[in-house]
Amino acid sequence: MCCCAPRLGFPDLDRPLLARVGPRLGTGSVRLVVLLTKADKLNRSESTLALSSAQAVLGEVATDEADVGLVLFSALKKTGIADAAVAMHRWTEA
Repeated sequence: MCCCAPRLGFPDLDRPLLARVGPRLGTGSVRLVVLLTKADKLNRSESTLALSSAQAVLGEVATDEADVGLVLFSALKKTGIADAAVAMHRWTEA
């Protein structure tokens, strides 16, 4: 699991991590859920922009075999908790 603030995009520390696990993500041997945290601070258009920016970054490493999820997440408003839980629960059943 990887977390980042949607207004800031992927932090500099996350990009080398994505590059390193990218080949394993591409084959599906590593699964990833990215939580875009602090989503409660975004309006609808900012949320859409944050999702498309993150999808563009993940698109550089994802393939058809990859299991990569992307969730707008807010601990304050409890947004995205169920989506993240479903993704992780699905992994335990595989």
